[in-house]
Amino acid sequence: MTHDFVIQKIQASIKRVNTSGFGEVWHTVEELYPTETFFSPQEYLENFGKKSHNFILPGFIDSHLHMLGLGKMENELDLGQFSRLEQAIRFVNEYASQNPESKFIVGRDWDESKFQISRSDLEKYFESHISEKIPVILKRHCRHSALVNRKMRHLAKDQNSAALIGDASLGHYLEVTENHDSLVSERYFLNAQSKLLKNGIVGVSDMSQDEHSVSIVRQLAEKGLLEIDVAGVFDWGKTPSLEGSGPSQYISNRDSLFLNRKPVYNAFWAKKYLDGSLGASTALLSQNYSDELSNPGQRYMTNDDVVHFSREALQRGFKLCFHAIGDGAIDQIVYLTEVLGDLFKAKHKGVRNRIEHAQVLRDDQVEFFRKNDFWDFHLQPIHRVTDLSFSDSRLGEERLFRDGYRAGTLRKNSLSFCLGSDATIDKADPLLAIMNASEHPNPAEQLNVLYGLWHSSLLSMSRLGFPIGKLSIGQHVVALECRASDNKLAFL
Repeated sequence: MTHDFVIQKIQASIKRVNTSGFGEVWHTVEELYPTETFFSPQEYLENFGKKSHNFILPGFIDSHLHMLGLGKMENELDLGQFSRLEQAIRFVNEYASQNPESKFIVGRDWDESKFQISRSDLEKYFESHISEKIPVILKRHCRHSALVNRKMRHLAKDQNSAALIGDASLGHYLEVTENHDSLVSERYFLNAQSKLLKNGIVGVSDMSQDEHSVSIVRQLAEKGLLEIDVAGVFDWGKTPSLEGSGPSQYISNRDSLFLNRKPVYNAFWAKKYLDGSLGASTALLSQNYSDELSNPGQRYMTNDDVVHFSREALQRGFKLCFHAIGDGAIDQIVYLTEVLGDLFKAKHKGVRNRIEHAQVLRDDQVEFFRKNDFWDFHLQPIHRVTDLSFSDSRLGEERLFRDGYRAGTLRKNSLSFCLGSDATIDKADPLLAIMNASEHPNPAEQLNVLYGLWHSSLLSMSRLGFPIGKLSIGQHVVALECRASDNKLAFL
């Protein structure tokens, strides 16, 4: 599938959709779609208005990614390219031999289902074959588990862990390998910003921020180097300056060519993890995994702890954000909403509370959130495709088809949601997200591509607290001039 395929579907959708949900469609496809489609931002600014038949997509918003992680990917070993474990280990060992001066080696994107090997055999092979010349940490595709060699365990002063570690200790290991030099981190951020602008993305939610990453975005705003809008979602307990001062907003010192205004950095959301991931079988389900009949996943917080955290964060003026992949984790959010209903009503102003991922969602939960409309869902449709190697075995065919990746149902029930990529785990490519949402195998969950545009642009701008003004574009993408009017999307 290519971007051209998505553009063709957008054309076809414009033919089908009239005023329902979008406002008036003002031009025919033939008027909107020219032969000269791709151009740079400068060409766009110079020529817009001179050419009356430009077909333009919006400046996109990616509602869930990791800026510093995206920027530093070029410094990590890509293990997703290998289909066999021995190939990946050989690649790491060769790098260790060729770079003996390295303080440590960080790899990413391995997946045991692609290697067609059990986790126990994976761990045994790694322990017996990985180099011990340099500390090594290899992050699984989901970023919720990793392989670490003995030298890395020694560096982290962790002599109790096995080679395969999970969320409980992964954060400590990543902290050990983190470079907190401000100039290095600024370079990572600017590298990520450049990549996003090339894909037409002019605003993001930067997930799991800590004290260091918050300071980096502030510094770039002060220096006038921030070119995109950033909604900061910070890990509660890791950002004392924010938690003590309350919700904050920073405005860049310089206009952005891509926004036609000064970019903003919002720090409104306090985040907690309720579960892990489907790939690691740690997402919390209401029924056991189909391939592990005694395993429902992992519960990262008790219901009482969820309520305590939420009450404190809301009373300090923050909005809530929960990582919740499985329907068991979403049951905890249902419980929370029932217990703190009056507080949710009192704090229901401005931006909204967030549920991240929601990859398994039941009909009764949809009905509950329809009646208790305090939450935005932040979805990453690309996960449906990248999870194909294991989602069927984890959930079973029937549950996956019925309850998995439900953008279509959310749209039909008028529940608010935004689309994103979860980069670095997957590609920060908005057209790919829209395509994947439109091609769900369950027809009831297929999202019309024009709705995909809406939930990847103006709606997300509003939900993340970004000013909505005249939109322009990033490099090398098609663009569509849009305006917000009565919460509808009009194509000009």
